[in-house]
Amino acid sequence: MRFLPLPNPYMNGLKIVLKVFSIVYFLVLFYLVFFLKIRFTTHYNGSLQIIPFKRYMLLLQNSSLKDFIQNTNMIEPFANLLLFLPFTSALKHLTGLDFKFKECLYIVLLSSFSIESIQYVCHIGVADSSDIILNSLGGLIIPSLLYFKILHFKPKV
Repeated sequence: MRFLPLPNPYMNGLKIVLKVFSIVYFLVLFYLVFFLKIRFTTHYNGSLQIIPFKRYMLLLQNSSLKDFIQNTNMIEPFANLLLFLPFTSALKHLTGLDFKFKECLYIVLLSSFSIESIQYVCHIGVADSSDIILNSLGGLIIPSLLYFKILHFKPKV
């Protein structure tokens, strides 16, 4: 005769906290992407940048390395990576679904492409192909670490 383990009340509380943090994360992401008036970029809103990392290459060509690093535009690539870092984890906690790595890839690419398309169509930002790449990389860091078993997360029951 096997006994079923008793449910841990702390795990239910943790699930609720993670769902609340996920909702807050998506609200902050939505605000930062669509309503934040202060942009790192100097381009006009509604413009389209198809060549990835073109503006960074132009900055690097036209300035010294010190000026290039001190330029405020260099915050944007790191902000894109960090902003999408918890994306797939938050989506998993919000929906309760367990995504495979390939599904995470498709979800992050589609979400990032959709955000950039909406920014272009609504003239509320710069539709930039480098943003799609950086957002996707940021959103795939945690699933990659889990997939390649570099990051282990097993909550104690």
